Amino acid sequence: MFCCASLAVHSLSRFQLENSILELLVDNLTRLNESEESDRQGVFHILGAYECSQNRGFRLTIGLGIFENILGFDPKLATPLVQNTKILSWLLTRIKAKTHDDNRGYAAELLSILMQNNQENRLALCKEDGIEVCLTVVSVGETSCELYQDPRLTSSRCLVIQETRSSRC
Repeated sequence: MFCCASLAVHSLSRFQLENSILELLVDNLTRLNESEESDRQGVFHILGAYECSQNRGFRLTIGLGIFENILGFDPKLATPLVQNTKILSWLLTRIKAKTHDDNRGYAAELLSILMQNNQENRLALCKEDGIEVCLTVVSVGETSCELYQDPRLTSSRCLVIQETRSSRC
């Protein structure tokens, strides 16, 4: 049974990839307006997380996002995702945002995943001036997060700093 389910997932993924699912998702990200709740949730689900439940103030987040699943299924897809779409530009713009929310955190996490063990993507990051963006995000965040221990900062905001730090070449 597991073999059949795995084969079905593989077939579905290949079909979606052959029909430009990566490009379509990135195009949707660029048109969504995160100031509207439904669009913000759309970005949230595309990037990498699905809020499962809330119990006594504790939010359980399960990684069921589309990009996270696609990359988890086949990590080699990180290269075509960066080379054939505008995801890198969108992620860099998103992590530069002055306000912090969960989507900024997931953008930093996805950026980190795309750079892991992938020299081609790291070179693309350098060509997009992504190192400067990452250094700026990290320097501002480290100043607030580590040096001054700003109590207004959440642990997820510090996670953005950690993920962005791990994205650098």
